[in-house]
Amino acid sequence: MHYETGRYAGHDTPICMKCKHRTEIGRLDNTGWKCKAFPEGIPQEILTQELDHTKPIEGDHGFQYESKVYADHEGKYTISWDGDFQEVDA
Repeated sequence: MHYETGRYAGHDTPICMKCKHRTEIGRLDNTGWKCKAFPEGIPQEILTQELDHTKPIEGDHGFQYESKVYADHEGKYTISWDGDFQEVDA
């Protein structure tokens, strides 16, 4: 689990959980996860981050990982593919 300034980014769920293109949350065995890029199911290599989906890959329909914007007492932020927090201007 990544921790920074009172914020936690759990690594027990796929990074896809934090992507704004995710459409369905899957199961703990990494099945059932869906998004705009992979409406039939996100490949295991992406869910486990063995394959970097911050760049286009074949079959992703033009969608790549893009963090949702979160807000807390520190301000607005996103979570990078690597799990780092990035501040967002208001």
